[in-house]
Amino acid sequence: MKQEKVKKQIIEAANVRFEKYGYGKTTMAEIARDCGMTAGNLYRYFPGKADIITEIAQGCFVGRLDVLKKASKSSDCLETVLGNMVIANLEYMHGIFSQQVHIHELIEFITGQRRELLQQHMTDVKTVIAGIVQKGVESGEFVSNDPMRTAETFFNANIKFFAPHFMVIFPLEELKREAGDVVVLLINGLKKR
Repeated sequence: MKQEKVKKQIIEAANVRFEKYGYGKTTMAEIARDCGMTAGNLYRYFPGKADIITEIAQGCFVGRLDVLKKASKSSDCLETVLGNMVIANLEYMHGIFSQQVHIHELIEFITGQRRELLQQHMTDVKTVIAGIVQKGVESGEFVSNDPMRTAETFFNANIKFFAPHFMVIFPLEELKREAGDVVVLLINGLKKR
């Protein structure tokens, strides 16, 4: 229990420092000092900065997956569920990343050194979408011979609204409007005629 509390404190301190100075300009000694511990003690919890940033990324992935799963459990029609899920994801991602000046460093690190985590996360996201498509097929709302492939297409068509680097470029309202238009177009293609 104490170990988890200390790890959480380290993650929070590192996140503050990464946001302010960037990943590359932050040292383990600075993170340790921010936590009121020695660098040697910090290394007992995390072998290096890469492990800390991985933990931060995993926290973002878990948070987003929770948002998507919650949105997918709505009792609305599945067309609305898909649209609400994209908007809920967008609001979550924009809230986290729009204020982070150094977000590109996190993205570069994860895509370059922890690609398997990102790939697994994208598979998890597509699986949630595929579950909605499958329900739509079963209820007769949607037509799809392969719900996972349909989910991959849906995800790829919405990548601008799932990728964190777009969160620092565009205002949330603009992204929400565009996402709504893309979702309507995709759902019209999925609807049973």
